[in-house]
Amino acid sequence: MVLVLLMICFSFYSFLGWILEVVYRSLNQKVFVNAGFLQGPFVPIYGVATTALIFLNEYSETYPMVVQFVLYALVASMIEYVISFLAERVLHLRLWSYSDNRFNIRGRICLKYSLIWGFFGIFFVEVLHPAVWGKVLFLKDMQAIIIASLFSVYFVIDFTISISLGRKLGHLLEAGYQRIIALEPFELEKRLRQEKRLLLAFSHIRKNMS
Repeated sequence: MVLVLLMICFSFYSFLGWILEVVYRSLNQKVFVNAGFLQGPFVPIYGVATTALIFLNEYSETYPMVVQFVLYALVASMIEYVISFLAERVLHLRLWSYSDNRFNIRGRICLKYSLIWGFFGIFFVEVLHPAVWGKVLFLKDMQAIIIASLFSVYFVIDFTISISLGRKLGHLLEAGYQRIIALEPFELEKRLRQEKRLLLAFSHIRKNMS
């Protein structure tokens, strides 16, 4: 039953991550941006990171806060690095790049955002998750199973669609300038229209396309 409740938390935190990303990117770009890789209002990297922090906190809650901060920053940054690596291998896309930030590793992670992850981790385990977990525990078993099942089916469908579209865009960018402009205008317009959301959501992809 714990895994069922964690699935609900994963979905909720992915949704909160989407809200954070939408606000941040929309303010920066001065236009509404449907942030994230998925088609729907979820950014799973937040769900993955928070789930990892939940398990980590079981072993680190007695540690000094400074140690917890470092652990949360390291774990979340490792997750960010792995997701970036997998996106490049599976989608042939680099979704983000911190190459312009100091103290970065292959542009996939950097010190600035690792520190932000650390502060977020402390806030999450001390304030946010206890409040959310207290509400989730009030769900009846059948309610929780139905909700978790619906989210699971949704994520499978959304991931399937999003990965397919992402791979098409990745192959398009890999094709190179000459092959792209050799496409029929209608075909090029169709492909760009399908991937318009990703181009808006990820500035690094938009830069490469430009």
